[in-house]
Amino acid sequence: MDVTVTDSVLVKPVNSTPHHQLWVSNIDLVMVRVHSAIAYIYRRPPNGDSNVAEILKDALSKVLVDFYPLAGRLIVDASGRIAVDCNGEGALFVEAMTNSSIDDFGDFTSPSQLTTLVPSATYENGFTISPFLMIQVTKFKCGGVALGTGIQHILSDGASSLHFVNSWCDVVRGLQVHLLPQVDRSPLRARNPPRVNFPHEEFAPPPTLLQEEIMKRPQLEGSILTEETVCANHHCLVGILATPTDIAGEIVSNPLWYSAEKILESISKIDDGYLRSGLDFLELQPDLNAVVRRNDMYKCPNMVINSWTCLPFYDADFGWGRPTMMGHP
Repeated sequence: MDVTVTDSVLVKPVNSTPHHQLWVSNIDLVMVRVHSAIAYIYRRPPNGDSNVAEILKDALSKVLVDFYPLAGRLIVDASGRIAVDCNGEGALFVEAMTNSSIDDFGDFTSPSQLTTLVPSATYENGFTISPFLMIQVTKFKCGGVALGTGIQHILSDGASSLHFVNSWCDVVRGLQVHLLPQVDRSPLRARNPPRVNFPHEEFAPPPTLLQEEIMKRPQLEGSILTEETVCANHHCLVGILATPTDIAGEIVSNPLWYSAEKILESISKIDDGYLRSGLDFLELQPDLNAVVRRNDMYKCPNMVINSWTCLPFYDADFGWGRPTMMGHP
């Protein structure tokens, strides 16, 4: 799909916001350091689409007053630690158009079809120099509209990102933000002294198969099955991995309930005590970069499962109805 960018601006909070550095917890720092991208597809808005971008920009400037860290930037503070500079520089807002129609893409089952509907982030040496929040509004020739969002994962996970998007929707519809974000991350500081009460396999490199094992066992015996459980508190990210392990031969030779039981057993172990132990474990690491989660950690035979089934993606109603479709590029 050919997409032409027609305008690109920074949208700043409409009112003054606190200017300070926001401490970033250890659990935030080991998250994948990417912009999590979502594209929402809408049929033709009522009353045409000529002023959709202006309506969205105006509401964005208002909602950023409450969600002001999203208008900031990542920095490295005086101690050499990554932090959030709440400087009000603003969110990137891109306007674009395409000669394609929504119906040209069927049900958008291919993630590659959505890539051009979300702004691309820029990284240097694994460190983003792009705004935390990047928005793209793309108009289709049929009158439909795509809204692409990219939000830096260090600052916000799926649940808290949707809290922002759906709050933005409320402002567009003339409502108030009904649940203000909690931006203080101090509850996620490690204990003093740190107390590690559990083994934390979720922060260890996943196991690999020796080449000779691969040749002997094409059914991929020796794999790891992982399930991610994440709790978000309004832009105060709390993420921990439940990490069940088993032999792939056992997984493929047993009924589906066998694997489900393994996952549930592992998830059931995660409570406040386990989370605190994990935060303390990270505090004791000499180099957090060594345990940063990377996409290449979950190649075959390892896997990560992250369920979005309960997330309110389709509540993103800006006044012209719920999205026809949403997807992750």
